[in-house]
Amino acid sequence: MEVRKRYKYSPLVLKLRKAIIEEAKKSKHISSWFLPRHLMEVERCANRLCDKYSQADRDIVCLGVWFHDIGRLRGYDKKHDIYGAEEARKILSQAGLPSAKIEKVYEVCRSHKCEDVQPKSLEAKILATADAMSHFMHTVYLRLFLYYQTEMTFDESRILIRKKLERDFNRKIFFKEVKNQLRKKYEAMRFVLQD
Repeated sequence: MEVRKRYKYSPLVLKLRKAIIEEAKKSKHISSWFLPRHLMEVERCANRLCDKYSQADRDIVCLGVWFHDIGRLRGYDKKHDIYGAEEARKILSQAGLPSAKIEKVYEVCRSHKCEDVQPKSLEAKILATADAMSHFMHTVYLRLFLYYQTEMTFDESRILIRKKLERDFNRKIFFKEVKNQLRKKYEAMRFVLQD
């Protein structure tokens, strides 16, 4: 799980990325698909968007990639956005990152769900979009459907996944070209999840 050589991350980002990947490999709170099929996919999508929007701070985006779901690795599914933002703030402060950058990473993590806090910066919009994009890859919605089946009825699971699909496509994707690229997958999933 090496970073593609063309992406030049700072030494701090590389160090934290490696540590969080190792933590994810050992976590008992996530499924085996979560690291390769979600976190690594978010990073790939985020880097593609950073290539297109070169004014974005790639290090801020990458730190967001690796901290946005750290709560899930540690068993904090609900409000994992808050947990990840706070954990990023704490760890990045200890690492000596300038406070302005820490607050940008905080915003990126805190707003990635696009629920009670909306992304404002380009970096936050990139992470929210990359997170949503990853959900359209590798049958993530179907994997989540199976996971929810252990806790709720078939229809409750279907409704919850449909709600997530709608939020991802309509509220988390901030770039028109990404929406256009994913529209057919979105429509197919809507069809599968209909009543």
